[in-house]
Amino acid sequence: MGDCRMATKLTIEYDSVGDILYLDLLEPSDLQVLIEVSPGAMLRKNTLTGAVEGIELAGLTRRVGAPGAIEVPVQVDLEMLPPVSG
Repeated sequence: MGDCRMATKLTIEYDSVGDILYLDLLEPSDLQVLIEVSPGAMLRKNTLTGAVEGIELAGLTRRVGAPGAIEVPVQVDLEMLPPVSG
């Protein structure tokens, strides 16, 4: 019954040749479709669950203004983050 993968990490990668920032909760798969939500901003959504599993931002240096301000790749282990109290 479908893909039941659970995201535990946020992977951030930057392609300096294409000037694209990738934010991935899960690896790209055949179960995902790209949806352009604004020019150069794409969501990768799971076709079975509708969950957003990644974001792609093209033209990143233009968006942030200073190419030297970006350092990637970075991985965040979401399991290691403290619980949010509210």
